[in-house]
Amino acid sequence: MKQRPDDAGRQGSCFWIGIGLLAVVVASAMPLSHDEAFWLAITRKVEAGARLYDGAIDNKPPSVYLVMYLLDRVPGDFQLARGILVGGLIGSIGVLAAHLGIALGGARRISLAVGIVAAATIALLTEFVFAVELPALSALLGSLWLITRKRASWAAGVAVLAASFDPRALLMLPGLVLFAANQAGRPAARQFARWAGALTVLGIAIVVLQPDLRYGLIELNLGSRTSAGGWRPVEQLAVALRSLLPLLVAGLLLRPSAGLLRNRAFVGLAAGGLTIGFLSLLPFDHYWAYCVPALIFLTSGAGQGAPRTAPVFAAAFLATAFAPLIVNTVTTSLEQHEVTAGYAEAAVILGGQLQEPEQFVSFDIKPYMATNLPVPHALRSPVAGYLVWPTSRTARYVDELPSLIDSSVAISEDGGLKASQNAVSEDYRPVWETFQERLGDFPCVVETAHVILRFRIERCPQP
Repeated sequence: MKQRPDDAGRQGSCFWIGIGLLAVVVASAMPLSHDEAFWLAITRKVEAGARLYDGAIDNKPPSVYLVMYLLDRVPGDFQLARGILVGGLIGSIGVLAAHLGIALGGARRISLAVGIVAAATIALLTEFVFAVELPALSALLGSLWLITRKRASWAAGVAVLAASFDPRALLMLPGLVLFAANQAGRPAARQFARWAGALTVLGIAIVVLQPDLRYGLIELNLGSRTSAGGWRPVEQLAVALRSLLPLLVAGLLLRPSAGLLRNRAFVGLAAGGLTIGFLSLLPFDHYWAYCVPALIFLTSGAGQGAPRTAPVFAAAFLATAFAPLIVNTVTTSLEQHEVTAGYAEAAVILGGQLQEPEQFVSFDIKPYMATNLPVPHALRSPVAGYLVWPTSRTARYVDELPSLIDSSVAISEDGGLKASQNAVSEDYRPVWETFQERLGDFPCVVETAHVILRFRIERCPQP
């Protein structure tokens, strides 16, 4: 008996709700990631009275810290609140990708498969934790969907909303303009370009004219990418292959139209995603998330076709393609569980020795001590990068470091102060030397599995 459209719609809704709930369960079990811990430390520092991008320094837009603030204020467990948000975003990406596939002429089953691949890919690229790519990619796919609904001005606003979480998303705008021309005609493309251009210019003007925003969003991002040892091309290419493998395999299994490479919208979106991945310079899987929108074009011309292999073998082939990302996600999660637990243990020891308003400083590449103890942490950022990246404020912040150490009662470090001078990178060496000159003032040393705590003698923990 032929299935009625309303039955198919209900089944589709139940399916995606199930996918979202599964993502919620997995995301809720994930430990705090490095980035999440960093943003949470910044958020808590701002909440305590520090000024964003000055007393609490990082290089992400304000919307990221607003999300972390809201998650931190939800009653109950932070990881559960984070899991609900992440699961919802992953589910929305799958739904939007599937609907876009149908809008491009793909058969429902092919579009559903593409939606599943999109959701699974972004979930594994972000390792089921909150990353700026999740809301940004959701917004970009929402913009593409609005274009198919002939809502060019709304689509432009939603596309620029993506850049409020991740400014790199602006590199996807040319592809969206080409998509608008392809789907709704040149007048719609011009309307989209006018609105997106005006909103982008307005946003850039605000960032450039506001000193703290200019420092945080422009100077810090450029400084962190150009610092010594920042680019690792071989490692970046290896991560790119691991990240893009599921999308490449999906392309082999489906039969997109022969003219796919002549489709300007596909080329524009694919080029945008690849450009973001390469220009990010660092070897992180989630930087390749913006290649996902190009996946929807694989449904074009595949509506009446079949996978090149039987469904069971196609699923097995695709699962094999996901295997490297799955292994990476599991490995990272286990490592993070151990690290976060170790830092939490050290924070209890350190926090027990501090008396308000006493402070401590850190020399660490991880942000977790500042996350656990944001108020007594004397540095302006959870890690010392802001002291070495070339910006207009670096010299001023380095000059204040000796007084911050001298006014602190403890130092938290990850072993870097035990290293020899030659083992320290050249850009970090002046900061390392400043700490080294004062280690004698902190003779009481407590070593845990992941952290070394150095106390002034009057704050030395009793055995």
